[in-house]
Amino acid sequence: MSVMTNVIPLSTEEEKITVDVSKGGKVFTKEHLKTFSSLRNTKSYPKIYGSQAPKGVRYTKSTILNDSQIDCDNKYFMQLARVGINPEKDAIEADITYNGYSLAEVPILVMETSSGKYVILEGRTRYYALRKLGVTNFIVDVFEEMTPAQALRFAVLMNSEKKPFGASTWLDVQKAILKLIEFGEIEKIQDSVDGRDTFVNSVIYEIGLMSTKLTANQINLIVHQAEEAVTGVKQVKSFPNGEGATDWLEENGYVDSVETIYVPIATMVKNAVSAINTKMKNISDKVTEVRFVVHGGVLGGTNPESDWKKYVLNFDKNFREYEDAWISNRLEKGATRKKNLVAKIYGAIPMVESLSHQYPMDRLVKFKLK
Repeated sequence: MSVMTNVIPLSTEEEKITVDVSKGGKVFTKEHLKTFSSLRNTKSYPKIYGSQAPKGVRYTKSTILNDSQIDCDNKYFMQLARVGINPEKDAIEADITYNGYSLAEVPILVMETSSGKYVILEGRTRYYALRKLGVTNFIVDVFEEMTPAQALRFAVLMNSEKKPFGASTWLDVQKAILKLIEFGEIEKIQDSVDGRDTFVNSVIYEIGLMSTKLTANQINLIVHQAEEAVTGVKQVKSFPNGEGATDWLEENGYVDSVETIYVPIATMVKNAVSAINTKMKNISDKVTEVRFVVHGGVLGGTNPESDWKKYVLNFDKNFREYEDAWISNRLEKGATRKKNLVAKIYGAIPMVESLSHQYPMDRLVKFKLK
């Protein structure tokens, strides 16, 4: 049975821009390179070719390289800028296979090395897709040799620039930050407040060089992970979107029983009220006490101590009057209210190691009950 593809043929001029690579071999010609060079305007990409390019990134030329000239087995650079496989890998391969290779886009970016070989900085997925089809030469943009740190910053920036805000793989940036610490590009924490501030500011600065599309929570998580990497101690406990809060309670002995249950809630009033409302509607008849426990999600990287005290430790003080009135009202008016059911804003999860002398990391900070 034949399949109708409904593909409208390209015009002669359009065919000059899209190269059929399905048959493999040395598909790219000098004419293709000429077409590519006429289409690509370097001024349109200042972060690659212009004034906004990271330090040490210098474009030299566009050319065609044979596969033998590319060092694709360089273990040091392989996936240096990405934690896992490109999630768009299959889509990119299918697009190149069925729609051809566009000369109107930024090509594979490579760095010339002192050995005479070229290392891929950006475009590994396209490179392997072309090789899979049997293609043996490639149009590339060549850059001067960089230090490992410079190459890493550039590669991560290129990955980030292709994604919408908040969708960047923050784990790639985190991996890069840990590598930069390893390279000595970020000075390790000195045993002082100023030393920590300098370290945190350096991490945030480096993050900004590689991505402007991370959320505040993602940046803070990276800062906390970097601190843990250099100190060997988890300085700040994080619960992004509440993840891990229930595990913390259970690991530290706050386990639900038939009559008493623990419910983690965030510090944002709207979210806390919603969580309380949902839980109070779905309580077993055997439960007599519900203990709501506050966590701070992801604390700010610059001053997590202040954040925890302001939003978590003071949650009871700031919201008790509102929360107690709300809970009491719900229980009195609810048709399923049980006479002996008690709901409490019970305590806060400690999250900052530097405060552990006052608020141990393995014990809830219990709020004073009225």
